[in-house]
Amino acid sequence: MNDQVADVEQIDRIMKKAGNFKMGPFELQDLIGIDVNLR
Repeated sequence: MNDQVADVEQIDRIMKKAGNFKMGPFELQDLIGIDVNLR
């Protein structure tokens, strides 16, 4: 059984198109740095 429903690129694409965001959550984390998100 495969528990994964979508990959990172798909999630970013869905958030941009369906959520009307300028960038997806993973794209944003890449931009500002994962260390900033952990704090």
